[in-house]
Amino acid sequence: MLFGKYQSVHTISQDMPFEISVEQNPEIVRNFTQVESKGLYAVLEVKSKKSLGDNFSFYRKTLESNGWIVKEVHNDPLIKEMRAIKGNSTIVIELYFNDVTHSNNTVITYSTAPTPASSTPLPSLRKLPL
Repeated sequence: MLFGKYQSVHTISQDMPFEISVEQNPEIVRNFTQVESKGLYAVLEVKSKKSLGDNFSFYRKTLESNGWIVKEVHNDPLIKEMRAIKGNSTIVIELYFNDVTHSNNTVITYSTAPTPASSTPLPSLRKLPL
């Protein structure tokens, strides 16, 4: 069984095949990927220079414009979260204010079940302007 791997905190892993962007040169807090026969699981957390509200609007528009179906939304002043699905993939975006570091953090969690050979391949990582 693979336990996954933490990536360098200086670069964003190419193993994260989601159609989402983060701010240019973000401060990476957490960068973890696990690939196994059951699918892929990846988490990326960055500190953001933007407000929670600005990030919430950006990510929701980005997901919807790339064919993701936003299923759940939690929109409070200090924590915002959305869950979206596309095919056999799920993405959860959590935006929160970190009281310890006094920063707005963005956590992107991506998971996918195995893709059958006859299905569409996983989406590739694209850089989208922020």
